[in-house]
Amino acid sequence: MRFRRPRAPLPLALAVALAGCLLAAPTALANMASPVRPGDAVGEPAAGLEGVTIERERLLIDLQPLAGRQPALVEATYQVQNGGAARVLPLLFVADGLAAGGGGVWLDDAPISAASSQEGLELPASWRPPTSTPDLAGGRLSYATHRAGAIRFALTLPPGRHTIRVRYAADPTAHSTQEPTIHWQLGYVLAPARRWAGFGGLDLEVRVPPGWRAVADPPLERRGETLVGSWPTLPADALGLTVQAPPPSAPPIAITSALAGLALCLLLGWLTGAWLGRRRRSAALALPIALLLGVAWAAAVPSAIMVEQDVLRTRAGDQLAWTYGYGEVLVFVGLVPLLLLVGLVLAEVAALLGRRQALARPSAAAAAPRGQAG
Repeated sequence: MRFRRPRAPLPLALAVALAGCLLAAPTALANMASPVRPGDAVGEPAAGLEGVTIERERLLIDLQPLAGRQPALVEATYQVQNGGAARVLPLLFVADGLAAGGGGVWLDDAPISAASSQEGLELPASWRPPTSTPDLAGGRLSYATHRAGAIRFALTLPPGRHTIRVRYAADPTAHSTQEPTIHWQLGYVLAPARRWAGFGGLDLEVRVPPGWRAVADPPLERRGETLVGSWPTLPADALGLTVQAPPPSAPPIAITSALAGLALCLLLGWLTGAWLGRRRRSAALALPIALLLGVAWAAAVPSAIMVEQDVLRTRAGDQLAWTYGYGEVLVFVGLVPLLLLVGLVLAEVAALLGRRQALARPSAAAAAPRGQAG
């Protein structure tokens, strides 16, 4: 009795299941946590220095505490010139670190006490924090802060040259991308300085943790673990900074698993087909083996991906981006049925080829004696 090749609805069913899984992927993505955790607003005094000449400003932004998940430190030192009589300056700072009671303001090393508590503030558009900072990979990275807090300091400025120093801690914005480590962002608003009576230039120093990646807008020169810049006039309305701990690496477990599974599907499928060909059996009998190979491949590759991601998580430590690995759900939703289907098809095609080659060998062997006899 001739063996009748059965219809195989399994690949079609798997394709339908795969389409349904992929349609469900947006729902899984919608449940992810927000990738942005807003930080503090920071910037120049928004009022109080309109009638004072700033001969020089030195701005220090220390991001090195971020290596231990601690706030950054901001320190601005102003060399000021009061050419008239003593005056009271109601300094208005849009800096959450100051409004929360941290840091302080000093005049010639004498501390100045705050004149008011935290309050809301509506600022001109150019005085607000930027909406993005430069991305380490190029382009822009969206940026957000808490609603800016404002605090006033009553400062009596005598005639002559003086030094005003401001220091406070600031929580940068944390941005979680598809990379294992967090992108830290800080947007320092410079625009209020345009209203000062005079501005003699800015010297900027940004300290970053050892080995970290960093990018700034306007561009800064990197010297070891320090970014520096110096301008005779205000360079922009805001300074944008993005830093990141180097993303860790892991052994290529996933790609090795994928290639090994591909090789096994082809090899074992071909061997099964060759065995069936030598026995004059239909290649349809290889379907169970092909299905088994597809299932094994579909289980091995996603598992290898997760192992590799676990290695990356461990190596990222406390700099781990909180949305990293959310795609693991989609790995099973989309990759598992896809690999099962592809593995099944490849193994069955290899079985067909192996069977065809096995069937061709006896006729070639039989033709050799006839040729010799001639």
